[in-house]
Amino acid sequence: MTAPFKPHLLAAQSSDGQAVWLTVDDRWSNDRREAEILEEEAHATIRLIDGRMLSRQGQSVRLVELEVSADFA
Repeated sequence: MTAPFKPHLLAAQSSDGQAVWLTVDDRWSNDRREAEILEEEAHATIRLIDGRMLSRQGQSVRLVELEVSADFA
């Protein structure tokens, strides 16, 4: 039996090496609180493809498991 899917964010790296997060409206934001929270595995997979299309060529795009903190409580 597989483990249930946990919420994820879509992250990439900006040209200056900082983490950026994909938002619901397809922007890359420096503010993690603006990131789209992906709660279903199928949707996360689709957004990963979207993120790769929206990123600069060669930019690494990855799903990052959401860690609950005061920002997301």
